[in-house]
Amino acid sequence: TWDELTIISKKTTNCYALYNDGSKPMKVSTISSKTNIPASLCPGLNEPGAPTMVLGGFTMHRISGDSINPMIDTKAKINSISIYNGSRILDTCLGLGYTAIEAGKKVGKNAGKVTTIEYDDASIEMCSFNPWSKQLFDQSLPIDILEGDACELIKSFPDNSFDGIIHDPPARALCRSDLYGLEFYKQLRRVLKRSGQ
Repeated sequence: TWDELTIISKKTTNCYALYNDGSKPMKVSTISSKTNIPASLCPGLNEPGAPTMVLGGFTMHRISGDSINPMIDTKAKINSISIYNGSRILDTCLGLGYTAIEAGKKVGKNAGKVTTIEYDDASIEMCSFNPWSKQLFDQSLPIDILEGDACELIKSFPDNSFDGIIHDPPARALCRSDLYGLEFYKQLRRVLKRSGQ
């Protein structure tokens, strides 16, 4: 109802799903069945646009400061490596998928590929509610989502598999495996082409 929309429009720390069937607006949040960590979508602080995810109390993107929002933060990460048409890119932590989506736009639909990994089912659920994440699922970009532990899945990739790697893990307190450890970094180096970044 309009009354419900008026109430939620004044709440600045949550995102809501709206339905056409008369159901009440639902706060977009969940608790991970794998980690038991809560997750929710949080709108931008200073301007409308893509939300960030709050996972266990940590925001997954920089959202404060001069001219910063999740999409600017994402583009800065993407611009830190060379991605060209035909590139094969590994994104080690899907999150809301912004990095995978932006990389997917650069690699080209027919020649390149982005492989992204997500351990937490809550992140994938948050993506399903987020309109800025829809290109992960609509087949418009060459993105493969692998569900599981990046520290284990990386062992299945052949040597020199990727032209670029984007490694932007969550806060160490949220990691269920050692995404900051030397062994994982050795695996990242193994699967990165010699000319890769």
